[in-house]
Amino acid sequence: MEDFAKVRGKVTVKKYRIPKGMDEETFVKLIDKAEVKPYDVEEKDNIWLTTGWNEILSLIAGYSSNHFDSTNTRIGVGNSSTAADASQTDLLGISKTYVTITSGYPTTPSSGTITYKGRFGTGDANYQHYELVVKNNASSVCWNRVVLSGDTKTSSDVWDYEVTLGKA
Repeated sequence: MEDFAKVRGKVTVKKYRIPKGMDEETFVKLIDKAEVKPYDVEEKDNIWLTTGWNEILSLIAGYSSNHFDSTNTRIGVGNSSTAADASQTDLLGISKTYVTITSGYPTTPSSGTITYKGRFGTGDANYQHYELVVKNNASSVCWNRVVLSGDTKTSSDVWDYEVTLGKA
């Protein structure tokens, strides 16, 4: 019998639009309390990049100290619609924005998965979002990449990206 590990990733984007007359801070508190619903939700599968896979194996073997923890992890979006391929190493677009992960993330690994969350507020990444990565800020290694629908985020929007990575 053959042993193998099958890995997977899923990205969920929750898109919120701030009502006229409401400030971002108040609106974000409503999002965090689940008192508002997103105007759109997008889910996509993503791939693990070879550089990311190698970094994870290096962490396991003790050859790296570049943890994908709350201090060193960023979620990045960009505007390239180039299909995801394991040989890629980062975002490919001309426009790229990275944010720190949301407080309380990553989650404690459970059932073979870990989840990261990044929030892009009204002043972040106001352009078409075609691609996403989870990136280690210390090593600049990206764990994964996904190609999204290409919706345009505006300065009236707050978008939450939740990325789950792990075994299939």
